[in-house]
Amino acid sequence: MGIPMYNFSVPSAFKAYIDQIVRVGRTFAFEPENRDTPYKGLVHGKTMFIITARGASGYGAGGSFEAYNHQDPYLKAVFGFLGITDITFIHIENDEFGGQSLAQSIADAQAKIAELIAA
Repeated sequence: MGIPMYNFSVPSAFKAYIDQIVRVGRTFAFEPENRDTPYKGLVHGKTMFIITARGASGYGAGGSFEAYNHQDPYLKAVFGFLGITDITFIHIENDEFGGQSLAQSIADAQAKIAELIAA
């Protein structure tokens, strides 16, 4: 799936999609009698690859915009809630800047995808 970063998170249309797939009895179970852990993900044994597009760079760990990255933690949380914990992110950055920085980011993403396919 490819997800652009909008205002440091996901676009509203993608959030609406998530709201449609997070369904009690289908993608997660609710067991109110278990007060400590009433929610159980029902989607197990899946691997997820998420490709993102970002206007700038530095949203990763240690980056200058790390504190603004609400996209990765949100996606990890919501899909982890469903039971998908094997998630790999591939980020394409510098979309707003274009030029060599964008070209290098695309090349890096393509290399990572090729590496994942070969594994």
